[in-house]
Amino acid sequence: MGGMVRSAAKVCVMLATVGVLSGSVVASAVAEAPGMVGRYSTPDSAAALPPVRGGDKVCDGQVALDWPVSVVAWTEIRDLRDLGLPVCDVTWGFYALDAWWGMSYQDASGEVFIQIEANDAEYADSADPDMAIRSVVRHEFGHAIVYEAGLQEAELRATFTDPLSWTDESTEPGNEVAADAIAAVLAAERNDEQWSVYVEDVSAASIGAAEALVAASVGSGV
Repeated sequence: MGGMVRSAAKVCVMLATVGVLSGSVVASAVAEAPGMVGRYSTPDSAAALPPVRGGDKVCDGQVALDWPVSVVAWTEIRDLRDLGLPVCDVTWGFYALDAWWGMSYQDASGEVFIQIEANDAEYADSADPDMAIRSVVRHEFGHAIVYEAGLQEAELRATFTDPLSWTDESTEPGNEVAADAIAAVLAAERNDEQWSVYVEDVSAASIGAAEALVAASVGSGV
């Protein structure tokens, strides 16, 4: 199980992902995935769509609720979907979580579930609450990409070796570094910034490995 702790508002740092990578962060994804040219678009090349509204369906069978957190989260999910990412292979839910802003897990059948803290007051201490919500969506979806790839903790830690800036007894370092790196890749593609509670400075090696995982997931949804 992966997750993003709510205390990120106090102990995390903001990764200035814009400009971290030269060129499009997913240029390699386009190069490595035949037929995917044009699946990605940047804010410079496409007009931003209006926010999702309550009642909209971004994914079949999943309706956006008319709550502030739901609207922000589903807007980010839609924009990731429009990049060709398999966000609709995930069951998204909005709950009152205990100590977490987000949680993700895969059940025995292989289905992936992501839960997002639904109470907007829990993000109020963030400098940019909407960006914090988008960061949670991207981090948790990073876990979903890892699940889809079938990678286990030992394999992940051998590849994603960055030191953690925060951890507890339940943290799987490889899994969390991978999710942070994937989230940084997705944030850069969205011309956004990314909150991280686990890695203060995502390494170039981790970014490169995350790019490969993102590339492999493009167009893989049902």
